[in-house]
Amino acid sequence: MRLKILLLTALIGSVFHHAYGQVNIANSTPVTIDFSATTPATVGTSPGSAFAGNGFAPAPTVAGRLNSNAWSVLGFDFGNMGYGGTQTVDDFGRGSVSSPVLTPGIYAYTDAPASVANPTLLIQSGTPGDFNPGSITLRIRNAASTNLTQLELSYNLFVRNDEPRSSSFRFSHSIDDITYQQEATLDYVSPDAPDAFQWGQVGVTPSRSIIITGLNIAPNAYFYVRWSIEDVAGSGDRDEFGLDDIVITGSYGAPAPEINVQSVGGVTVLSGDTTPTVAESTDFAPAGAPVSTANSTASTTFRIQNLGGAALNVANVTITGINAANFTVYTTGGANPIGNIPAVSGSVISFRELTILFDPSIEGLHTARVNIINTDSNENPYWFDIRGYGFIPKPDINVKGLTGGTSNISSGNMIPIVANNTLWPITGTIVGTPVVKDFRIQNTGNVGAPLLLTGTPIVSIGGVNPSDFTVTTQPTATS
Repeated sequence: MRLKILLLTALIGSVFHHAYGQVNIANSTPVTIDFSATTPATVGTSPGSAFAGNGFAPAPTVAGRLNSNAWSVLGFDFGNMGYGGTQTVDDFGRGSVSSPVLTPGIYAYTDAPASVANPTLLIQSGTPGDFNPGSITLRIRNAASTNLTQLELSYNLFVRNDEPRSSSFRFSHSIDDITYQQEATLDYVSPDAPDAFQWGQVGVTPSRSIIITGLNIAPNAYFYVRWSIEDVAGSGDRDEFGLDDIVITGSYGAPAPEINVQSVGGVTVLSGDTTPTVAESTDFAPAGAPVSTANSTASTTFRIQNLGGAALNVANVTITGINAANFTVYTTGGANPIGNIPAVSGSVISFRELTILFDPSIEGLHTARVNIINTDSNENPYWFDIRGYGFIPKPDINVKGLTGGTSNISSGNMIPIVANNTLWPITGTIVGTPVVKDFRIQNTGNVGAPLLLTGTPIVSIGGVNPSDFTVTTQPTATS
C-alpha cells in the first residue's frame, strides 16, 4: 500500500542532509512512500528496497529498513527511537507477515490489499509499557522560501479486531515536537468484541482527513504529525492497526479560501466537470428514471465547502445552458447558498447548502450548467454540468374481473373464461333470471396522466347476441 506525501504550491521537503528528518519534495512534484523499492532513500533505503519490517536506521543501506531520519518511535519496552537513531531488532524489526500476530512490534504487513512489494505498516501493541501507550511520528521540514500556513492531510486506517479489548488510534500534530494538539474527530476506537471480518479498512478511502490551518512554519523549520495507540477497555490481547495512504498537501503565503463542492453523499464534484453522474448527484433523473412533466420535480442538495484558511464568500449561484429554465436554485424552505463560509478549523469543515430543483417542461434530455460565483482566486466561478430526463405521462387502460374471477382481461380477448369473469355459468342459469357480473376499469399508466373514457355510451355491447347482455352501471368518464 502507499504512504503518499503530496505538497503543492511549494515545498515541505527539499534536498537535505541525512541528519534532517523530512520528506524530500521538489516543487509540486508528489513523492510517494509506498514501502516498495521505489521509496525515496530519505524515507527508505539506498539502494531502494521494499520495507520488510527490518527496523530503522539513519540513511540505511540494508534492505527492508526505514530511514530513522524521517521517523520517531516511542513507547516499546525494548526502548525508544528518536530521529536519526538505530533500532533494527526486537519490537522495531518484527519482519514481514501476512497473518495475525500477537507479539508487540512493527511489521510489514503483506496480505491483501497490501503485498510483499507494497506492504502496509502494521503496529501491534502489548501490555502497558509496551507501545501502550505508544506513538510513531513523521517529521516534516519546510524547505520553501516562504512560510507554510496550511496542511491538508488524509490517511487510510486498517484494523484487525480479533481480540476482546478495545484500543484507540489517535492523530495529533505539533510545531515543536513537545506539545501536541490532538484532533478528536479523527479518533478511532476498535470495538471491545472481536468480529469475524478480521483485517479491514476503517470506512472508505480516505479513512480520516483533516485540514490544519493557522500555521506559520518558517523556511527550514519542522512540523510533526503523530499517530498514537493506547488501551481503552476490555481484557486480553490487543487489536492490530495498519497505517497507509497518507496524503499531505501544503499551502504557503497568506491564508486563502478554497472552495470545494460535494454531494450530500460525500462525493466531490470537481469544477469543470462536464459529465453528470448519479453518484455525484449531478444527474437528477437518468434515462431509466425520468421525471414526469406533469407537476413532478426532482431535487438534489450539494454542499459548498471551504477547505481554506480564510473565509470564502459565495456571491451568487446561476444556472446557464440550453435547458437552464428547467433547473432552479431552490431557497424557499431550504438553505440559502449565498453568503460567507468560515475557514476550516481542524477537522471541522464549514459549508453552505445548495439545493437545485429539476422541473422538466418537455420530454427528453435537459442539460444545464451550475456556476458558483465566489472568492476563491483560481476557481471562480466554480462550475459543473447537470442534466435530467423528462417524460410526458401517459395513461394505460386495464380491465379485470371484480368479483368471482379477478384476472386481467386482455384487449381483443375472444375466449371467455371463468378466471377473468367473462364466462357466465353454462348450466344452472334460468331463462329470464339475470346473472350479474362486474368488472373494474383501471388506469395503470403514469401518475398525473388521467384515463379519459370518451365513448357514448362509454361501454357498449356488440356481437351475435348483444340483446342478452345489458350494462347496468356505466363507469365514470375519468379514471
